[in-house]
Amino acid sequence: MAPWQTLKRKIAGARNYSAAELMLVPVCLALLAISRLAMAVLPFGALLALAGRRAGTVDAASSPPGTDSRQDRLARCVGRALRATASLVPWRADCLPQAIAACLLLRAYRIPYRMTIGLEPGQRTHAATSMHAHAWVEAGRRVITGGPVDPMLRPAVRVLSRRAYHNQM
Repeated sequence: MAPWQTLKRKIAGARNYSAAELMLVPVCLALLAISRLAMAVLPFGALLALAGRRAGTVDAASSPPGTDSRQDRLARCVGRALRATASLVPWRADCLPQAIAACLLLRAYRIPYRMTIGLEPGQRTHAATSMHAHAWVEAGRRVITGGPVDPMLRPAVRVLSRRAYHNQM
């Protein structure tokens, strides 16, 4: 398929998104670029700090923070806009850049979240090279980015929203 046909198909697909989701595309584009740049220049610990506060232990954050109905609608909108935008960019925007961008955007909307980085069983937390890992973000009962999550992944790192934003309008 020619590049212009692919672009035409993606533009036609915009009809499947709400106005709110489409308005988030430029913001998502900027945040995905910032996330990708941060991955290239920052150490892993600084990336985690950018995303939020690291949970003391993986078990300490065993369930994602709850959301009210307004926060749930916004979180869904953020996830759809991020996934759509990630499919358009010419750089690598897989699970980790999307997760970091989601954390930044959810924080801006004051929506509590939990980012998890999971490893395949048998992997060590700090394996040096080809680590088989996956990152995902949850808000309430919704997986915002990185879903569906493979149940075989073992959570290795969890990052939480810096503050609880429950019932604040």
